[in-house]
Amino acid sequence: MRYARFLILALLFAPLACDDVSPSASGDLPVRLTAVLQSPNGDEGAVLIETRDPIVSVEELEGTLFVHREDDLTRVFIVLDTPGTIRFSVTLGAPAASIEWRILEVAGPDDGLRPDVSGYEVELIP
Repeated sequence: MRYARFLILALLFAPLACDDVSPSASGDLPVRLTAVLQSPNGDEGAVLIETRDPIVSVEELEGTLFVHREDDLTRVFIVLDTPGTIRFSVTLGAPAASIEWRILEVAGPDDGLRPDVSGYEVELIP
């Protein structure tokens, strides 16, 4: 089964929907952006990332998206049907420059977990 290891992790992600959080008092927030996983290895198959920053909502653009929220922690898990660039839509309740993403796991196009995720980052674009 494609990305079987990640599917097991996905089962831990109930509930699967994001709850709303209160937007900032700033008139510019919340703001909706596209988050793109920048990979040093080219096409990827899946990613598990997290942030402790205020996320209002997360929506899939491709593939299958699972989101888990607990207190101030948001985990995002995306599995692509066909390996490629991993991206998703995110609505932020804080300035984009202050959002810090932590990449926990990445699976390559061969379904294998990458041994090192230190070269990965999430770029937020309008």
